[in-house]
Amino acid sequence: MDRITANLPSRNFGDTVRFYEALGFQVGYRSDEWMIVSRGTLVIEFFPLDHKPQESCFGACVRVADLDGL
Repeated sequence: MDRITANLPSRNFGDTVRFYEALGFQVGYRSDEWMIVSRGTLVIEFFPLDHKPQESCFGACVRVADLDGL
């Protein structure tokens, strides 16, 4: 079964949405303080945080049976 569990920072929800929509995710919930995107059983939640990605220790593992299909 494909599965992801993640709460990740986003510097800009609009940029984050565009990136994940290109991977087939859809926004299920969005407010100024929280956003949830999903693609089937894959769900990622985002919170706003002005951070430097190159210095970030946040991460998530996406495990799928068909990587090429993703």
